[in-house]
Amino acid sequence: MKGIIQDKRVRYGGYSVLMTLVAIAILIIINLVAAQLDLKWDMSANKIYSISDDTRNILDGLEADVTIYAMFPTGSANILFKEIIEQYPSRSGRVKLEYRDPVLYPTFLSQYSADIPEYSLLVVSGDRFRIINSNDFIKYEFDYSTWQQYPVAIEIEPLLTGAIRAVCDPDSPVVYRLIGHDESELPPAITEQFSREGYELRDINLILEGVIPDDCDAVIISTPRWDITPDEAKALSGYLMAGGAAALLINPSGVETPNLYDLAAEYGLGFSRSLLVE
Repeated sequence: MKGIIQDKRVRYGGYSVLMTLVAIAILIIINLVAAQLDLKWDMSANKIYSISDDTRNILDGLEADVTIYAMFPTGSANILFKEIIEQYPSRSGRVKLEYRDPVLYPTFLSQYSADIPEYSLLVVSGDRFRIINSNDFIKYEFDYSTWQQYPVAIEIEPLLTGAIRAVCDPDSPVVYRLIGHDESELPPAITEQFSREGYELRDINLILEGVIPDDCDAVIISTPRWDITPDEAKALSGYLMAGGAAALLINPSGVETPNLYDLAAEYGLGFSRSLLVE
């Protein structure tokens, strides 16, 4: 009886060892295949190591070669940033990535800018280039309850994708900001977002120019302190009727702008002055 029990233990023990060896062999084969094919899996909850579908679409549609120069000091690259950046050349054969230590390549940097901070990115296509400052890689918000800044988002992907689109497309999207009515300045968060996405922001005075330029992708009307003229309303209406886009920012406590209100009403927008009580 004792011999039978020992025999079963040997058989079961041998079976367990065999299955363990098989599992290890499978893992080794998977790792070898993944290494050969450069396969990676993002297991993070928020997919922070993955690029977005928008970025993939832009990379898939590239018609010009792009080089990303990562100005990282030798041996001190941020792992998270490195993982994100390296997905760009992996996705598109049009994109090349080179690491350049600013200390080792001072002459190389001087042809683009006198001051490129460490850990910044330089995106080049032909004679066009964009510099992405490392200070912008992470977005911070200020908490007035603690009087401290806290990181809220990793911005390296939208910045890098926007820079690639800007250097590859000589006709970058253009957004015009209407001026001539003492408009408010756009908040820095909005102008920074336009820059990240590769948009060019210009001013337009319709009183002087009369028409919306053909290269206009959108118009922003930012809290004017007096009304637009009928001729301006007509020009804006024609632009919108032809498929144009516009963003309208209104100060509810500001002056009455009936021409602007009438223009908005053509698209189902109405304004009323009311008191909101919590």
